[in-house]
Amino acid sequence: MKHTKRPVLPIVLLITSCLVLTGLFLFLLKKVNVLPSRYFMAACLGMIVFVLVLFLLLRRFRNCFRCILGLILSVVYCGALVAGGFYLQRTVKTVESITAVPTIHVSSMNIFVRTDDPAQSLKDAENYTFGILLIQDRDVTDKALDQLESDLGHGVSVMGYESPVALVNALLNENVDAILFNTLFFKLVETNASIPDMSSSLRALTVLEVKTEVPVDVTPAPTVEVIEPETEDRILTVYISGVDAVGGSIMVGGGDVNIIAVVNVDTRQVLLVTTPRDYYVPFASYGMPDKLTHAGYYGIEESMATLGNLYGINLDTYFRVDFGGFEDIVDAVGGVDVDCEQYFTSMNDQGEVFEYEKGRIHLAGPAALMYVRERSAFSDGDFARGRHQMQVIKAILDKAMSTELLTHFSDLMASIEGNFVTNMPYEIMTSVVQDQLDNGGSWNIVQYSVTGYVDWKYSFSYGDDLSVVTPDYASVDVAIDLIRQVFEGEVVRLP
Repeated sequence: MKHTKRPVLPIVLLITSCLVLTGLFLFLLKKVNVLPSRYFMAACLGMIVFVLVLFLLLRRFRNCFRCILGLILSVVYCGALVAGGFYLQRTVKTVESITAVPTIHVSSMNIFVRTDDPAQSLKDAENYTFGILLIQDRDVTDKALDQLESDLGHGVSVMGYESPVALVNALLNENVDAILFNTLFFKLVETNASIPDMSSSLRALTVLEVKTEVPVDVTPAPTVEVIEPETEDRILTVYISGVDAVGGSIMVGGGDVNIIAVVNVDTRQVLLVTTPRDYYVPFASYGMPDKLTHAGYYGIEESMATLGNLYGINLDTYFRVDFGGFEDIVDAVGGVDVDCEQYFTSMNDQGEVFEYEKGRIHLAGPAALMYVRERSAFSDGDFARGRHQMQVIKAILDKAMSTELLTHFSDLMASIEGNFVTNMPYEIMTSVVQDQLDNGGSWNIVQYSVTGYVDWKYSFSYGDDLSVVTPDYASVDVAIDLIRQVFEGEVVRLP
């Protein structure tokens, strides 16, 4: 009787491939670190048992049906592991991207001359007198001067001015031949239109890209007495910032969104405190009062230190997202539902008009962005914008903490790559995800907005009076007490 020869080598290779791919997949799954330990161990056991079943099916070569079934299942299993491995590897790379704390700020320093100036190159302006800012942005200015002198091969003559407005006027009045001006501060003066026809009166001769190191300690300690949580490892205090980073660094620039999220993981309490972008507060590094949004021109660390002083907390963790990233996050959670307080319309920079009906509405990414940016349609302007920001952030959190969405954590992370950055350790983020998947339960999310009074006051960063919001410090005290409640594990309740 003739015996069919068993193809031992192909079977061994197939089973070996299954084992190797299983090991690689479990390694990546562990590296992503989203599954709680018991689920990860269950996945390990289940996959090992499945490979053993495949081996038992394939070793019975004489049983044609079992062998074919084993071959089909092995190929499908290996394919699924390869696809899943690529998916997990993409997640790991995304995580590394968004949690890579930037160590360098890149600033664009323009050299402006008057439109009718004959100079066409930097060489033509080598004997010019350059105007600079004396105080604001001085570190960047000094580096730009060093670079300018290096490019020219000799020292340059400079005159210092105390504000961006004074600097621009010095050039227009021909007190200096050129000015060295950070693009952010130039846009600030241009946006507020204090100098008619500024854009048509000035011309950029060249641009110097200046790199400055980000401080190792993200924010200096508050100069006020601070309140501390009782169990720091289970309390998260995070600065959530939204910024228009189009054409610039996501780490530098004025922000439309300034929210502090205080999270007690043990008691499932989340407090969201929003501060109006025009809040008139002393800057931590300068001691001069200005609009909060302008603090971002000096880097995210200045915004955090300034808010830390206002509320008496150590604030050294941030989530910062640009407008494109905000839209992606909203779309990644399937859109958000909010209660719109009145009918209004809003138009984006591309001329697209968005219409919002009063009542419960569903918003996709682009519509949600304009919803949180609009203020001119409301009588209380910036305060309405703050309320809308809180609505959308709460709606995102409600969806993000659902078990269904947490199982698609990798998709959510991948959707925001390039538009989002945080210095929160990945292990802390995944520990919250694991805890929620393991224990479930709802969260008590409380929103509070500090208030104030619209006024006109001197802006340190601008150099003239601007519309600001003078703080109502009674509302700030309420916010401080709410933060204390979260720190001490109480159920947060609005007064």
